[in-house]
Amino acid sequence: MEEKREPLSEMAIERKIQILRNKHMDSEVIALVKSDYEYGLTDDEIGLYLNKSYDIEQMKVLSKCLHKGVSEELLTLLKDSRMAAPKMQTALDYYEKGVPIDAIREVVQKDDTAVNMRRMFDVVLEKLNKAKEQMPQDLEYVKSLVAQMDEVVAKINHQNERYDALNKKLSEIETSKDDEEVRERLVKENQDKDALINSQQNELNKASSTIARLRDDIEKKDKKMKRMGDRIESLEDKIISVATENKKEAESKAEPQESQSVSQADKKMVDTVAVPQNMRLWQTGFRSIKFNQRRETDRKSLLMGVRFKNKTLPVDPGIEMPTF
Repeated sequence: MEEKREPLSEMAIERKIQILRNKHMDSEVIALVKSDYEYGLTDDEIGLYLNKSYDIEQMKVLSKCLHKGVSEELLTLLKDSRMAAPKMQTALDYYEKGVPIDAIREVVQKDDTAVNMRRMFDVVLEKLNKAKEQMPQDLEYVKSLVAQMDEVVAKINHQNERYDALNKKLSEIETSKDDEEVRERLVKENQDKDALINSQQNELNKASSTIARLRDDIEKKDKKMKRMGDRIESLEDKIISVATENKKEAESKAEPQESQSVSQADKKMVDTVAVPQNMRLWQTGFRSIKFNQRRETDRKSLLMGVRFKNKTLPVDPGIEMPTF
């Protein structure tokens, strides 16, 4: 948006004009510049034609261009071409009638007279008018084409929507298929893990059962060993008892024989000979040693189930005898 121009005061305009007078500018130029300041043109705009070696007529045409607000492209074309004022005026007139800037540039570049320029611009205008007359028909045709294109675009958009929906559905199906495959794989993995866990649990149960059975066997063996130990102690007690009875019986049989032999010796001996007191003790100790040896032998025989002194000791059939 163009900024609002602030008009210069009369005093400010007079000071600017006085500067031009001091430079001995032509009075027509001073009058044009004063008129443009009063119209509201700025120093930069007036500077486009002032002090540029233009004649007064060229300055007036450029001033008109600034007053009419022509495009900067046309103003630059007229200013740089340095055409004569009539040519510049012809270009400005036909620009206002609607001749495109490209056609004006093409005519200006031919550097022809103002009359020939007018004729060329008339041809361009005639073509433009014909084009404008044809424009309504062409416009209707264009509108029909646009309507058809809109219809085609709408159909394409509809097809695109259908394709998008189809692609979405296919993606969902593909996703569900992938999910189903993942689910089946997970189910199979879980089944394999369950089978492995069941197998390991069965092995653990078998091991626990074996441990329990071995523990029971050990307890039974311990009980059997205890019963065997008790039975052996009982047998040893019986053996010791039998041996004690045999010892007493043997001692009771040995004492009369000794007494008898001592009496016969006393009768034969002329002189009384004193028998050492420790002789009996030695004989008793010798018999004790022999008895202990025989007792150990009889104990082994008894444990092997043989007869001892024509007597068979009872053996508990429920007790397993140890093997030596």
